[in-house]
Amino acid sequence: MRALAILGSKLSQNVSKTLSKYREGFDNLHGVLLGYEIVDLFYCRYYENLGYIRLGSYNIFELLYEKPNRTCIITDWNKYADLLVYKALNGIIRKRNIEYAEKLMDKLMKLWDGFGFKDKAFKGSYESYKIALAVYLWRTIRKYNPTYTKYAETILKIDSITYILQDKNLGGFYTHYSVINGKIVPYGDINVETTSIFIISYLQ
Repeated sequence: MRALAILGSKLSQNVSKTLSKYREGFDNLHGVLLGYEIVDLFYCRYYENLGYIRLGSYNIFELLYEKPNRTCIITDWNKYADLLVYKALNGIIRKRNIEYAEKLMDKLMKLWDGFGFKDKAFKGSYESYKIALAVYLWRTIRKYNPTYTKYAETILKIDSITYILQDKNLGGFYTHYSVINGKIVPYGDINVETTSIFIISYLQ
């Protein structure tokens, strides 16, 4: 919904109205991208089925609510690119701790291999949303510290990859990409979640 609102789409109100019937609150993770504080611990995740929505005559969509499994704590969160970003953003939201965010940005960039983030979850291909998250964190740090220019060249590299990952016909972003002979090759789905994160990261 936030991405649609950023783009000025009237659909944001319709989507909000439809999903309000299933509103369960934030999932204690991704809400940090919208400025909401999350808990300090990271947990494994699972999906709870909230029901189905029929749109039109044939399209039926399953509604899944991603929730934390509080019996499974992720202790090595600093080995995951996305969790590093969420942790840094949460520090900014809670205590305006920009210095801590910059330190986590350093840790994040140690996972950068020139094409993407090769973190613990890496399985031979790059996850697109993680480069968008890096841009989000970098821009947020600069919002509070305008003199921060560290990793500016890497962000420019990410910008060039982002351009390739956007489908020129549909406008959305591919979920994954690989590198073949030094060339970025997008693949996977063009989905709402990935596209929304890119919109929020670049336009919010």
